[in-house]
Amino acid sequence: MLRCRIAVLQQQLATSKPRGWKELWRDKRDSAQWVTFWAVIIIGGLGLLLSLMQVILAIMQITL
Repeated sequence: MLRCRIAVLQQQLATSKPRGWKELWRDKRDSAQWVTFWAVIIIGGLGLLLSLMQVILAIMQITL
């Protein structure tokens, strides 16, 4: 009797995508996507940090 409802619920849960940062952190259904997302976030953050440091050091070199 409940088999159809449970099947629909399982289908909905399997196809739903995480919507927020907290859901992305906890969602481990697709491990390749999870690792790729966080690797891009970390590498992108480090790239931005290094670029900012390069600009600051270039400004300091010009002023000195």
